[in-house]
Amino acid sequence: DLQICYAYLKAMDNYFEVEEALGFANQARSNSNSYAIHLVASLIDAQQKMESDWCGVYLASDQVRNNSELYLDFNPGASAIIYNYMELYSKYCPEE
Repeated sequence: DLQICYAYLKAMDNYFEVEEALGFANQARSNSNSYAIHLVASLIDAQQKMESDWCGVYLASDQVRNNSELYLDFNPGASAIIYNYMELYSKYCPEE
């Protein structure tokens, strides 16, 4: 829990350079099945992709949304707000 909090604070300190924050977020994510941890980590990952991969921005959070193995420990209303926003980037993904 502390590791993802640190990663989030690190990312918000300078959201144009989140590589170090993403490293901490990925460590937290790899040791947890928490939906909240995975979602926050995916938002940091999406922030890193903002410069060059708008489809990747969408996919970062969408993978969390579709992961049924995660323990749901996040407010559903907050999730809906996040996904409604991230959905704006889905148009940059090629249709299958």
